Amino acid sequence: MGDVDEAVWRVFLALQAAVKSPPLENNDLDAALQCYAARLLELSPSLDALRSSSLIGDVDALLEDLGKELYVRHNQTENINHLDLAVEYSRLATKMTASDHPDYKTRLDFLAELLETRFKSEGFCPDIVDAVQLTRDAVIATNHNDDEIVCRWSDLGERLGRLYGSGGTIADIDEGIRYLSQAVKVTKDPIFLFDRLVELAFCLELRFDGLAEIEDLDKAISLRLQALQVTGDQDEEWLDCLQELRRDMKAQDTYWRTI
Repeated sequence: MGDVDEAVWRVFLALQAAVKSPPLENNDLDAALQCYAARLLELSPSLDALRSSSLIGDVDALLEDLGKELYVRHNQTENINHLDLAVEYSRLATKMTASDHPDYKTRLDFLAELLETRFKSEGFCPDIVDAVQLTRDAVIATNHNDDEIVCRWSDLGERLGRLYGSGGTIADIDEGIRYLSQAVKVTKDPIFLFDRLVELAFCLELRFDGLAEIEDLDKAISLRLQALQVTGDQDEEWLDCLQELRRDMKAQDTYWRTI
């Protein structure tokens, strides 16, 4: 853990210097990071103080870097407090970033990823709601000729599916299916195509569970069959897909037997 903590300290000290605030007299890294995040938030709700010409410097980039280093730290420690800190500093970086900034969309992407990660771990519904909105903002800000648009369609569709599965509305899953369908149509890479076919099938299964429209289950089966043919790598994900296909076919048979 020494190298990871050292990397976090380096960026943290650089951030304090860029903001031109007195360094915190605290040798406990986590406590110092928590206190400093609170201090930055107190400067101004909109962080206008940090946007002024005398302070702006590399503050936004340093906030982003600190969020990334904290995420690396979380991945090694699996400590939720480290993920919470990554979210806070990434959120600060995003708040400081104008919509015409070249890193605006990637910062939205990263914060959405952090929030989705925390949602998967903690099940806190506002995190997936925020992740959906951030991803939607990134999609809106992305030119449809941009190579990144397909990834963002896929991410938005997946997150809308998670939102629906956590108490969202039918409109959420409908929209998620539309975005995933768009992504599948233009995806050529077998690895990405497999993942997106599986995710689209999963969302259709969710909608079938809610509405009991057999067309959704039929389509999910077709997509899983296609996914299994896309790659010859019979890894764990491939086997999971095969298992889900069998469940879908059993559910399909049950449906027709009971009508």
